[in-house]
Amino acid sequence: MKKIAFFSLISVLLLASSCRTKKSALGTTTSYKSSKLFRKVKKSNIDYIWYRYKSDATVYFDGTTVGGTVELRMKKDKAIWMSIRKFGFEVARVLIRPDSVFAIDRFNGKYLADSYKHFKKEYDVPVDFNTMQEILAGNSIIEGQKPVSGSKTGNTFKLKTQGTDYGIEYDLNPDFKISNSFFINKDNKTIELNFSKYKIQNGKEISYLRKYSFPNSINPKYFLHLKIKNIEINKEQKLKFEIPKKYTKM
Repeated sequence: MKKIAFFSLISVLLLASSCRTKKSALGTTTSYKSSKLFRKVKKSNIDYIWYRYKSDATVYFDGTTVGGTVELRMKKDKAIWMSIRKFGFEVARVLIRPDSVFAIDRFNGKYLADSYKHFKKEYDVPVDFNTMQEILAGNSIIEGQKPVSGSKTGNTFKLKTQGTDYGIEYDLNPDFKISNSFFINKDNKTIELNFSKYKIQNGKEISYLRKYSFPNSINPKYFLHLKIKNIEINKEQKLKFEIPKKYTKM
């Protein structure tokens, strides 16, 4: 049950995605201008200050699979707030800031308070706060990345980019929407993301079905599947977070 209570903490820890199902497209692979693909990917990103969604969610952690609902609220560059419910009751709440992480486990009456630096090291989180918020928003990671190569196979595309800390491989569908992203850091650890079921909102196409897994789908340590019900962009949200006095620290 403790694992259920920390549903949200797990989900943000693991920013990784879906089963690595790389399907081979029919056709000959040819080179394609990487700068053009890079612009297409960049153009698809959502500009936001506030971001919120509610979602049905399934998470796998340490051999246990649980389901529930999750509500995410974000203020860009400031905070990531998550509430997890099971059977209609809140079981966990998480607040992540660029320099700190807080979580409350209502089922066990415990709380977590830590620096983001230590949290990142302790849980082997492979991304920084800025990257985490962009992944949760369904955006591609452009900042600090440069296009390296592009290719076309049949009617699908592949773009490779490289930054200081990690490189990214994007699989794009015929409409240049991202279907899969693969993050590979210096230690060759892989983060995988899968986006589908796109809907138009705020003039952009946004994925409502997202899958995350870490380190891979063959032998995952964690995975998270989200079926998003609704998304609100640039509507101010409350980010209330209080640790009850009787709770004990983990």
